[in-house]
Amino acid sequence: MSHDEAFVAHLKNLEVPPPPLPIDRRRILAIGRRRRGTRAAVVSAVSAVAVAGLVTAAVAALPGPDYAAPPATTPTATPTTLPAPEPSATPAHAVIDPITGLVTTPFSTFLVSQHDLDIMGSAWDLARSRCMADAGYADNFVFAVQRTALPDMSRPYGIWNSAEVRQRGYAEPQLDPYDGEGSTIDISSAAVEAALDSCNDQVWPMGFIVDPTSFDDSKPAVGAEFAGYTPEGSVVIAEWTACLEAHDVAPPDEEGSLQPAGVLSMSLEEQVRIGLIDIGCKESTDLRQRLADIDAVNQQAYLDSAPAYVAAYTAAIESALSASRAYLEAAGIDMP
Repeated sequence: MSHDEAFVAHLKNLEVPPPPLPIDRRRILAIGRRRRGTRAAVVSAVSAVAVAGLVTAAVAALPGPDYAAPPATTPTATPTTLPAPEPSATPAHAVIDPITGLVTTPFSTFLVSQHDLDIMGSAWDLARSRCMADAGYADNFVFAVQRTALPDMSRPYGIWNSAEVRQRGYAEPQLDPYDGEGSTIDISSAAVEAALDSCNDQVWPMGFIVDPTSFDDSKPAVGAEFAGYTPEGSVVIAEWTACLEAHDVAPPDEEGSLQPAGVLSMSLEEQVRIGLIDIGCKESTDLRQRLADIDAVNQQAYLDSAPAYVAAYTAAIESALSASRAYLEAAGIDMP
């Protein structure tokens, strides 16, 4: 794996894995670089989901029902033996922004943010652009600060916004994976490709990137279970589906789904009608908050069970961020 490919894998590994719901596509993590040229040796970090995040392993399949873990890498052959978990001082609780709908859970605050990934990516690109200029290929690597456009992350528990439902039904907001800002890299020949590979090797030791395999020895073998698949979550979903049925709306036809059966094939008018009922049932059962709180408890338990993993992950991210910020600041680039 080249260093550039490793960075792509790193970004995807640090992405927040979404709940495995049929209604939600995996998070798209766009590195924000416009890449031109006849060769595709350098790829943009776009996930056909996810990290996660921010952000799952590079081009990995969507996590299964029992795997909504934070950053995963290639599984180790032997499952990690974990110490007895230390319970949190207070029960974990999710916070849902009433305006944006964003859900904040322990994973949200633990995992590296997209902004921090942009800082790391910007330092990585700046150093490589300078190296390419020194090699005589300045025009092939034009640096720009990386600012990634973020997808809508407010729907881990299905639709919730009446105004959006009235506008587009159950359709998800569209995001151009190349929207945003970033460096332009033109791989126009084998010589340019070789120069970039050499620059990748030279810049890698500068510490802007976290090796995604560095957590293999300490990360838990099993992730935090999504609320919809827990006994407590099933009770919440059952209340919601009973409400749907009371209003003559077909309940989901897949386990763990939070989308009425067949709704995507219906007309926009019918989607709006069903969507408003769906949202009303979610509100009357407090579904979003209750499921989010279950996820918060499970996520905190996951983190409490893996202190070595948490410490290693946190230290690695802090080190990479510190190196990246210092390098950018020395170049007069401010990314607060």
